Amino acid sequence: MRKTFLLLAAGAGALSLAAGAANATPITVTGSVIGTGSLGGDVFTDALVTFKALTDTDDVIGAFQINNIPLDVTVAGLGSAAFTDSMAVVANPNPLAQDIGFGDFSNGFALLFVGGFPGGYDLKSNYTLTGNSIFNVGKTYGTTGGDFSFRSTAETATFTATLGAVPEPAAWALMIGGFGLTGAMLRRRRAVFA
Repeated sequence: MRKTFLLLAAGAGALSLAAGAANATPITVTGSVIGTGSLGGDVFTDALVTFKALTDTDDVIGAFQINNIPLDVTVAGLGSAAFTDSMAVVANPNPLAQDIGFGDFSNGFALLFVGGFPGGYDLKSNYTLTGNSIFNVGKTYGTTGGDFSFRSTAETATFTATLGAVPEPAAWALMIGGFGLTGAMLRRRRAVFA
């Protein structure tokens, strides 16, 4: 009887954990552009520069902003670094200035934005946008590999938001329950043969 109660309690706990996990959906946001600038004192010219951040839907503020996001930069031919400044992802829904991208509130903001496209997007959707590249000339941003800055970029940049798949609560409960029952059966089997 006590074993049955423990199994039921474990199942109820697994269901509550699965329900909480289903609220947040992973998001990968990336931006890329061909640019000229420097990373840690090393100059790059016409190199593919890619920004990438991993977060989730619980971090999105009002569907249009994510603050304090961990952001990495990769410069083809130079390597990768993580930004040490407090970075943000912002989707601007203003019909007069529709853009989306990465910035730093404490240092000139526009690290790389993509602009010039119709609205109707938010940071809780899957999409890829290609448009005008927008950046602050000469602003530097701290990274683990030294300061990063653009001197120029190609006319177009790309921004992508990809939502990850999260198992439904029922799938989590079934999976966890299956592991629990398998463990109980193995334990019981060992007790019989011992």
